Amino acid sequence: YVLQDKKQWVNQILKFSHEVNFDGLEILETEQLPLEVTVSFIARLSSKEGKDLTFSERSRFLKEGNAWKYIDGRVAAGSL
Repeated sequence: YVLQDKKQWVNQILKFSHEVNFDGLEILETEQLPLEVTVSFIARLSSKEGKDLTFSERSRFLKEGNAWKYIDGRVAAGSL
C-alpha cells in the first residue's frame, strides 16, 4: 500500500498527525524469527477534542538489510 502511492500515504499520515494526540504506546508481546518479527501493542491516542481513540494491533515486520519494514497489521476486535 505504501509503495503504491507514497505521496497520498504521506499526506494521510500528515493529516492524521495534526488531528490526533499520541498519548502512549505499550508493547504487549513480541515474537521474533531471523527475518520477521510480530509485535502486539496498545496505541493510546485521543482526538484534539478529547475523544479516546486507543486501539490494539498485532503488526508484522520484515527485515530488509539493516531496516525493519512494516508488512501488515490486524487491529483487535473491539478496538477503535
